[in-house]
Amino acid sequence: MDNEALELQQRILDKLEEWRASAEFGTSRYDMQKYKRAKGMLQATHPRVLTEVLGITSVRDIPKESMNQIRTMDLGTLKNLEIFRGMDDKIVGHHMSAFGAISGVLDKQSPERRLELLNRAIDQGYITGMDPSGIGPIRTSIHLPIAHEGDFSGKKPGYQTRVFTNDDDIEDVWSAFESSLKQQQGSFYQARAHQSTQDLVSASKGVFGTDLITELDVPMDVRKEASAAADPLAGRLDQVVTEFSGNSEAIEENARRLIDDLNVKQQTRLRNLQMKAGSLTFDTAGMIGRGLTRSILPSAAGGAVALTLGAGDVKAREERAEQDPSFINNLQVSLAQTERAADVAGLVPGPQTAVAEPAGLGAGLANVAIDIARDPMGTLKAVGGAFKWLVDGGAARQQRQILNPLSTRL
Repeated sequence: MDNEALELQQRILDKLEEWRASAEFGTSRYDMQKYKRAKGMLQATHPRVLTEVLGITSVRDIPKESMNQIRTMDLGTLKNLEIFRGMDDKIVGHHMSAFGAISGVLDKQSPERRLELLNRAIDQGYITGMDPSGIGPIRTSIHLPIAHEGDFSGKKPGYQTRVFTNDDDIEDVWSAFESSLKQQQGSFYQARAHQSTQDLVSASKGVFGTDLITELDVPMDVRKEASAAADPLAGRLDQVVTEFSGNSEAIEENARRLIDDLNVKQQTRLRNLQMKAGSLTFDTAGMIGRGLTRSILPSAAGGAVALTLGAGDVKAREERAEQDPSFINNLQVSLAQTERAADVAGLVPGPQTAVAEPAGLGAGLANVAIDIARDPMGTLKAVGGAFKWLVDGGAARQQRQILNPLSTRL
């Protein structure tokens, strides 16, 4: 699957080069800007995200149309993520990674090495390119100073990488890539934690009954529908957020009341969307808690407890992937299944344990790393809960419950 998607990605990149080499290129003063953005965003996007999430499955015959295809896809995604349109302090979609900052790492790499670098990034919880789960809606007022740390060019020290060739050691390339992604991720989370973003979260909970601002796993069709459904509320919602900034309960309550002033058709649309969005609310903290606890509980030592935790983790992740079959959700299902298989193999101590434990631990920690990147606030809650569960004897209690379901000393 990766090879087919990688080939498609490279064919589109080749079309972009055809356009640049054509006589048509340069007739508009914006051609170079469009070319660089389309190329950078395409290179930074995992091939399977292109095909499985964004739905790009073919290459346009006309070279310039390949640029328009990528540009339209990215701009459409950003527009769908605005959620609340028409506010004075406009909401914009911010990419977790700036393509201009990391182009030096990816541009001169072979398709195979580029894929390896993107796979490593995903394994470490970094989201790159046009992947919607790495684009967060924030206010314009904090876009430059906080999300980009004052520099839209991507040339800020620590952001921009030097140019690497395909002959450079892959570990050196990865080190520079990861360092840039880590700093950009930090800025991304600062913007998400900003009061203006948290006010939007409260407004979203009031209008939609759930968080469509920082919960980035919600499918794009739901986000698009939410942006349109909230249009009649924009002006008054802006007043509510401004008046009650910092008071989450007041924002949520007053935002909810605004729905009563809509006509029947508008109210019905929002109520239906509330039910649709509500059904997609995921227990991310629970997943992180199970994953973290399982990862520090070797299968041979934890026995049936590890198997139970593993089964719960797989089930939860499968349910999430069924509701939102994105690339990263399916990847996390595969990692959870690998960890579960290692639990089974390592249940009875023996030669196989030496192989099963590292494989299971690696898959489990990779899943935890991705969970942390996707929901840092849920992580804080889950980490405390997981360790408290262990310290309080949770593992021992669950072991007794498994061995003796009738036990009343749990």
